[in-house]
This record gives sequence, C-alpha cells and structure tokens, in this order.
Amino acid sequence: MFCLNFKSFFLNPFSKTPSTCCYIPKDATQQSLFLSKYPEFDGRGIKIAIIDSGCDVSLEGLQKTSEGLPKIMDYFDFTGAGDVDTSVVKEMDSKNVLIGLSGRKLKIPQKWINPSGKWHLGLKALYKPSLNSKKVPEKLPEIDCIVWYDGKKWMACVETYKNDLQKAKILTTFREDHEYGILKLNKLKMAYCITIHGDGNLLEICTPYDDHGSIVARIAAAHFPGKPEQDGLAPGAQILFMSVLDPSKGLNQNMEALKNSILKCIDMKVDIINYSISYFAGDEAIENQIYEMIIQCNILLFKSAGNRGPFYGTVWRGERDVDNVTFTIGSILTPELKRRLYNIPLADNNYADTNNNPSVEYNSVRGPGLMGSRGVDFTAPGTIITNMAPRFYSDLRNLAYRGTSNSSPNAAGAVACLLSALKGNSIQYSPASIKFALFKTANLPNNAKQFEFGHGIIQIDAAFDYCKKNVIPNYSTGSAGILFVWNDENRNFVERSVNLSDFIKTTDDERADAKWMLELSSKNDEKFIKISQTNENKSFAVKVNRSSLEAGTLNYTEIMVIDPLIGTILNIPVFAISLLKVTETRNCYILREAYLKNPYHILFEPFFKSGSKKCEIKITALEKVVKSKVCIQYLVFDENRMPSAEGKNNMKVLEFSPKDRIQTYFLSIKNEIIHDLCIYQVINSSTTKLKFELNFQDSDHNVKNTVE
Repeated sequence: MFCLNFKSFFLNPFSKTPSTCCYIPKDATQQSLFLSKYPEFDGRGIKIAIIDSGCDVSLEGLQKTSEGLPKIMDYFDFTGAGDVDTSVVKEMDSKNVLIGLSGRKLKIPQKWINPSGKWHLGLKALYKPSLNSKKVPEKLPEIDCIVWYDGKKWMACVETYKNDLQKAKILTTFREDHEYGILKLNKLKMAYCITIHGDGNLLEICTPYDDHGSIVARIAAAHFPGKPEQDGLAPGAQILFMSVLDPSKGLNQNMEALKNSILKCIDMKVDIINYSISYFAGDEAIENQIYEMIIQCNILLFKSAGNRGPFYGTVWRGERDVDNVTFTIGSILTPELKRRLYNIPLADNNYADTNNNPSVEYNSVRGPGLMGSRGVDFTAPGTIITNMAPRFYSDLRNLAYRGTSNSSPNAAGAVACLLSALKGNSIQYSPASIKFALFKTANLPNNAKQFEFGHGIIQIDAAFDYCKKNVIPNYSTGSAGILFVWNDENRNFVERSVNLSDFIKTTDDERADAKWMLELSSKNDEKFIKISQTNENKSFAVKVNRSSLEAGTLNYTEIMVIDPLIGTILNIPVFAISLLKVTETRNCYILREAYLKNPYHILFEPFFKSGSKKCEIKITALEKVVKSKVCIQYLVFDENRMPSAEGKNNMKVLEFSPKDRIQTYFLSIKNEIIHDLCIYQVINSSTTKLKFELNFQDSDHNVKNTVE
C-alpha cells in the first residue's frame, strides 16, 4: 500500500559568499543559548530515528558524534529497493575466477579470505538518485554482487565493475564497522553501505534516492569537529536511518516499510523519531501502532506540518488517533535568515516582511486542522543554507533548502538536547510532559496567529527550567477545538454547549475537583465571542456574534483553561469562519487599502447551479513604487472541505513599477464548495500601500488581464 508523500523543500543555488555558506538556525529555539550553558547536553545519550528517503552516509558531519561515537548507528532500507538475492552459491576455478550472474569473469583477489570456498552471487541494478520526486528514478547498469564468510563475519563486494578487484571496496554489515563505499557508475558518484542477512543469502544495499534524507539528518544532528557553527541541532546524538520511500513507486511512501520502521524504533529503543516525508494516510493500523509506541515506549515523534500554505485549512486532517500525541511542526523564517537569503537589512521597513520578528513561511500550512484543532503544534526555522550537498551532486554546492521538512528536524534536534539534559539530571519525562513544558514556554511573537505558529517557537532553555522547577500534571489533553462555519446572513448568533471532558482527561485522584476558570486569550475577541464559566458538570456555553464579523474572513481566538495552582493548562482553539456567499443573482464588491505585511485572505462559497462567474482583482500601488511583487494564489476545497489537488498551481505574480502601478487579474469561479483567495507581497520586494478591489460578476470570456 502506498500513499503520496508531501516531502518537499525548495532549493536555490547561491554564490559562495560568507553570508550564504553553511548556516543552520539555532538561536530561535534557544539551542545556542542552551549549549552555551550546558555544553555536555548536546544530545548525548539520545537516539534519533530518521524515517525518510535515503541518506548519503559519506557526508562530512555524519561520521562521529561530539563524543567520538559513530554518528549513524545503523541504516535500514525497508522498501526492499536495494535488496539483492544472493542465494546462488558458486566456487571459483583453479585460476581464482568466478563467473558472475551477468556472465562476467571475476578474478578474485587472493587477499579475500574465504575458508569455505563458497561464494554467494547476485545481480542488481540500483536506482539513480533523483531531484524530481514526481518521477520514478532511472536505474543504473546492473552490477554483480559477491557475498562470502571470511571465518569471522560476512563480507560483500558490489564494485565488481572495476577491472581489477584488488581496487574494489569490500564491506561488512554497516552497524559492525560503520564503513561505506563509493559507487562510480555512468559518471555518477554515489555513497552506499550494506547489511547482509540470512547467512549470506540476502544482501541489502543502502543508497540515497534523493537529497532529502541527507539534509534532514544533517539538520537534526550533524557534527563537524572544530566547526560548531556548522553543527546540526544535536551534535551529540546518534542517528538510526530508515528508508521508507520506494524509488520504484516514484519515491512514494511504502506503508509496509513504515510499519516495519516503527517496529524497529521500538526494538532499538530510540528516543525521538523525525518524520518529514508524509502523513500516515489515515491507515488505522499504523496510527494504532504509532499511538501505542508513543504511549508505551516513551518515544517522541516529530513530523512536518506540510508545505501547502499560505492557505487556511491545509494541514492534513486524517490522523485523528495520533494528532494529540505527536509534535506537528510548522516553518518560520527568522530575521537572520531574511538577511542571509534575501539581503534584507534588519529593521528596514521598506520591505514587505516584518523583519524584526520571525514570520511563518508562506508555504507552511495553516489550520484549522482535524476537528477544529489549530493544526500546528509548534514552529521552528525551516530553512538552511549549506555547501554540503550529497555526493551525487556534480556542480551545485551552495544551496538553500526551505520547507517544513526542515523545521521538523530542527525542532527534533533541539528537543534532543533538552532530553539529554533531563536524563543527565535524572528528571523523568514523557511525550505528554515534554509537550506541556514546550507549550508553557513557547515564544509566540506579537500579533502571531496560533493556527499558523501553533503554541509558538520551541524554547528549550526555558522548557528545561520549567521542568526543573515544576511538577507537570498528568493530564491527557486533546488537540481538538471548536469550529463555526456559516454563510447564512440571517443567523447573527450561534451558540454551542461544550464539555471540558471533550478536551482534557484527569485521573480520579488528580485534582478532579479543581475549579478551573475559563478566559479568552485576548479581551479584544469579546466583540465576537462570549463564554460562560463551567457548571458542576464541567460544561460551558460558547456564543458567537456573526454580525460583528466581516464576511469572507477567518476569525480565531483561544479559550484558556486555568488551574488556580498551575496556571493555564490548555488552550482550546476556536475558529469562526464567516463565508462570503456568491450566488447566481448576487455579486459582491470588496475594496481595501493596506500594506500587505501579512497575507490577505477572502473565503467565499459560490452558489449557482450551472456556468461560472469571474472575480476581477484590480490592484493599485498608491505610493511611489521602486519595485514590488504581489502574489495571488487561490485554493479550491472539495465537498469534504479538504484542499483539492488542482489548487496548488493556481498562482500569479504581479510586478509593479513606476510605469506599471495598476494591474488587473481575472479569476474564473466554478460552483465548488469553498475558495480561499490569498493575496500577499513577495518577501524581498519593497513594500507599498496597495488598494485592491475584488469584484465578483457574471462570467465574460472576453476579459483580459491588464497592466496600466
């Protein structure tokens, strides 16, 4: 069984300058501060499992930990893509020649010790690494494989394409010697390692199928002796690498491989799993397996939120059974990254982005998530700049990688340092207690939206202090929220009765009679929402005033559940979405003037039986423009209010200049469920005050996009 992955990051080549070489953000999560105070808690004693596509084990930074231990403890390819049947056994002739399964004559060097004289033979065409995850990778030429027992351990040679096997690398199982080889085929250099199974009858060759897994591993835990600025987040941690993306299926996820990787994580007693490649496809068996692993084995699972932003509701909503216990990580862009990537001077108000504060990456997904959850738990930096690309790159060396695939290992590596400190101080923890400590100490920037940032940016130094000074309650909290969606202008008030037991569970002896108080996270939100206090059954009422909300908007607040002794123990997300209704007989006109510091969204729902309408989008630069770019994107949701696959390519970039100050763009609208139209200013363009007019009108196929 396979499911489509959303592992992706955006990469750009850079010139080799000091500002763009080898930068992994560490300050935002307090990792730099933490290690300056506790250098011995750099992830030592922590095992991180990377479940991904493949890894280049030859890369600098992935060789040793800060203590000199092997960085990659073991490598597993659960897809079977690198498996070689070596059950055919032959002996060499009097001239030390073996006939390989390809028919080639293989002259065996005398230094290859084989007391039994039995040689296991196989034939394999490995997959060529690909930078395009949408295509099935090409296969390399077939190579003969030789496996034998030297009296102490099983050995193998796959570099049989060399005319002189004296120069060929021979390897044993990777976890024993931690050695690798370099295949050189068709002008390609590719690192590999091996594992030998079944008394020599099965050879497993592990190779990188793309660059994704190598980058993720480096972010989480790379270590460069003498170059701490190039280290990953947890230089002292060890890695177990597990490939689950099948190259024979276009690097889509192999669900059976995922099941086996989870079992291996339990068997190897890992502390943290990083999962940056996909979702769990609503597979109930896998979700149950993951849930039991987290609860029973105390393993923290970090996963990427996804890269379908900036639209609302784009977080994956099919993981109900594990959403509460995993760590879903969104992606932010820090001020330092803005300077390095885009040459934006800090505190320069001439640029579209608010430069002094971290901002959510445009591609990072937004809530609401499943059952009205905020969708994202926490955020971390999602961009790195590196000149340490996998070996199969021949010309690109300085690259920037962006996406939630990177923010997840950034968070996982930072938390590995936190776990290292907790273990070093004999402080007990669980995934739930770590999540609570991070919730209490996360950094939420001013005016940030929790359904974009989650609870905020992870702060491991503050979380460590919190764990040392506080007893963390053993509450079981859910991630669900309260969601109101309507397009009926005749209903001004909506009221719902809610019970706290839907969001939090307590044991019988654990403050069961505590009188919890409820407050809104912002007094300003009282203009559209009112809440009561809980009654004796812990029920309360939530009342939303739709008349105070603008049509076409998503409105958000949180209900804080406050324990008189502990403080806030839970924030319940509340979404109030007031859709703009477009019908056969009713068109709409919207006029706004604003600086687009943040994306502007309009949520509308068409209601007409046949045909289509159009939305005319006219944008005028009201001030002197040097050069400015505005992006228009829209996404159509299906009947289940899930993002449709076709919406991700609906993008138009409008460029403004002193000569081109007015631009008009037409969008065709069909009778779908919900449209999210998003307008935002490109980050590295100069900001200007804009007037934008949205005019919904009857369809006219003769209209043209214009520039004035």
